[in-house]
Amino acid sequence: MQNKVLSPEKQIEQQKDYASRQRKDVGLADDTLFVLGMRDVYYKSEANALADVIDNSAEAGSTFVHIIYNTDEKGKIEEIAILDDGCGIDESFLPHAIRWGASSRHNSRNLYGRYGFGLPTASIKYGTKYSVYSRTDSAKPFNVVTVDISQLGVGEKLELPKVKQDFLPAWIQNYVDSQDSLKGKSISTVVLWSNRDSLVYPNIKASITHVMRHLGIVYHSILLSSCKMYVQGNQVEPIDPLFLTESARHFDINSTRATDHSIPTIKIRDKNGEYHDVNIRISALDHSAYNAEERSVSGRLSKPRKSLREDYMGIFVYRNGRFIDTYKWDKISWQSYARQIGISIDFPAELDEVFGITPQKQTIAMGEEVEQILIKANLLGAYRSLYNRIQTERSQIKAARDAIKLTSDVTVRASELAFAKIDSKRPSKPKSQKSAEEASKNLQRKAKEISAVTGRSEEEERQQLETMLLSHPYKIEAHHGGPTVPFFTPEQIGPQTVVWLNTGHRFYTDVYGMLGEKDVAIRAGIEALLVALARGELSKGDMDRVFYMNERAAWSEDLARALELIPNILSKEDTWEEAIAMDPAQNDFDDLESIRESKEEI
Repeated sequence: MQNKVLSPEKQIEQQKDYASRQRKDVGLADDTLFVLGMRDVYYKSEANALADVIDNSAEAGSTFVHIIYNTDEKGKIEEIAILDDGCGIDESFLPHAIRWGASSRHNSRNLYGRYGFGLPTASIKYGTKYSVYSRTDSAKPFNVVTVDISQLGVGEKLELPKVKQDFLPAWIQNYVDSQDSLKGKSISTVVLWSNRDSLVYPNIKASITHVMRHLGIVYHSILLSSCKMYVQGNQVEPIDPLFLTESARHFDINSTRATDHSIPTIKIRDKNGEYHDVNIRISALDHSAYNAEERSVSGRLSKPRKSLREDYMGIFVYRNGRFIDTYKWDKISWQSYARQIGISIDFPAELDEVFGITPQKQTIAMGEEVEQILIKANLLGAYRSLYNRIQTERSQIKAARDAIKLTSDVTVRASELAFAKIDSKRPSKPKSQKSAEEASKNLQRKAKEISAVTGRSEEEERQQLETMLLSHPYKIEAHHGGPTVPFFTPEQIGPQTVVWLNTGHRFYTDVYGMLGEKDVAIRAGIEALLVALARGELSKGDMDRVFYMNERAAWSEDLARALELIPNILSKEDTWEEAIAMDPAQNDFDDLESIRESKEEI
């Protein structure tokens, strides 16, 4: 999509026209409470707020944007300034530039702006004072207006600030003079944020890192074409979160790259029934590419692709090439393996209403109509195909690890050994026909996965695997199945009974996973209970097996609810007393009624 920037002359003409049509006594806003309430508008961080201001710089045709900080001796941020070389703001329009809803580009869909809320809202979100310095002629001094909401009194009529002429603050001018990238260039507009009191990243080092990455993602298309951005003198590199753009960061790490699986452009109708092109890109990272390590400037090794996908989970949604937000479509998983798949949607501003864009350009709300169009375009089909491919690769990697385990010592838990000893004295109930068939298929599947790694025949691997499993007939393993999946799942792999503990269920996070080294006996007891239940379920066939599976799902749901309530219940003093009183070492349940009666008498 081609960006459309109006000429400086046209923009100045629009500004003058807007200013000439305004009442002389127009205020800053309807009332003070409105202004103060705008501080509660949601931004994920100051990086998102900065982007709302930088949008104006891009609209003004800036070829560069500099973000700089003024800090105390400990690196705590006190002020932030955004500098650009755009067309500037005419003196007549400058007071209106800081009004909510006042915009010479009202309802414009040429580039990024539209609503006229960005500058004032972003500027007071994380502080109480801001100023705008601007000029349309570099030979003339700056005009400046200042807003300080800490000085506003409730019920006062809010007047537009007076335009004054002033020099840039010394710390900003010193930065301009020290930068080689600004030699011979003119600054048109500076937005200065002062009295920063609630930054998400109050320290300059953390802020620079966060802001550079976010702006690299938000503006990666114009960073590659028309505008350079700097944060405290460091140039922002474009970041394509799908890692398909050759000139963007993380495209190639240690000779690993993402593969392109994009689908053809689709068309979506706007509210007037006109069709517009929507571009959909899809990429995939194999295991090595996803986990590829890159050395940072500080010398530390990191996994930038993995880190980015963990921080930005969902479909990357762009408006006119500008990143808005990630959309977590409920038909797609965004956990674990799915993060190796990248999806982006880029739509024109004419479809704002269809995609539910908010004034802060941070969130979107795709309706059912858009989702159905995406399904028809085979977006889900492409995703599932890639997901299956990634699952196969992950299985092969796990098989490789299993192959290594075959030649190494196998750790046996006390609970696993206990049931092995029980079976040696009194064999467990025979597996049902269905369980026996599943055991054989699972054994063959594992042997096939290991064979693909070792190069030996499937039959050879099956025999070796079966021998190993016979010596280790019970196994407790962990897997992440999410909060709605049963807290444990039994599986028979040849002669081995595996009990999978769901690390996403409250049973694991709130109970089992909280046990330490000193609680080994309790841990073994819990495992033994689950092995006993698993043995019983696997011995059943047909409808009995289905019954147990349904019951296990019901137990898991009830258990999760109970574990959610227990902390609140135990936080009450009376409940603690009752819990102690019900301890079987001290009382039996028949005594509970008498305990309650004695409390009522007191």
